[in-house]
This record gives sequence, C-alpha cells and structure tokens, in this order.
Amino acid sequence: MSDKVFVSDTVRLILNTGKVLSTFTLFKIKYKKPNGIKGSWIADIYPTNNKCLYADVTFDSPDIWKVQAYVSKNNESYHGMWADVKVYSQLAPTTTLAPTTVAPTTAPPTTMVPTT
Repeated sequence: MSDKVFVSDTVRLILNTGKVLSTFTLFKIKYKKPNGIKGSWIADIYPTNNKCLYADVTFDSPDIWKVQAYVSKNNESYHGMWADVKVYSQLAPTTTLAPTTVAPTTAPPTTMVPTT
C-alpha cells in the first residue's frame, strides 16, 4: 500500500495474519468505516507470502478506517487484530491553464486637450 491513501484511489491492501492460510477456504478483509458502517471485501492469499491476505480496495470517505483479516474453513474461523488506515480527502485537481487576466469593465478616461 502507498504511503498515503486518498478517497477514490484503488490500493492493494495487504494484511499479515501470521498464520499459514493455504488450508482455509474463505478469505475476507472486514472493515469499519469512520461513520460506523461495517462491511467486508473478498480477499485472497498473497501470491508471494501464504501468511498474508490481500484485496484491491477503494475507500469512499476520508478519516480513520479499521480493517481486520478474517479466514474460515469448515467450522473454524479466525479474526486478526484490527488495524487503522488513515484515508485522506482527495487532492484538488491540478490545472495547466494560464491564469486569467482581469479586463477592465469600463473604458479608461479620455484625455482632454485644450483648444485655443
């Protein structure tokens, strides 16, 4: 996962369970949003480390999210420790347009030349 996570970015979330996962049949990453809503993402075993779960996820609101690994098989299920993910508001889009110049709204005064 990157150093900072922003709303609407898709990131690879990797959780180390410390447990060999190859014997399990169901893998999820549970979450709790900052507003208290709970849910889960379907996860899989990380290809290069069979003790890690991963999912490509998108966070839809800023603030602290709680995430937790969950695995099960037959009548066994295990939960990992809750971990915090700080999600930042989106950055303002950059622009490549030149700054606008304010044009005067009235004509400049004319100079009066005295007549003889």
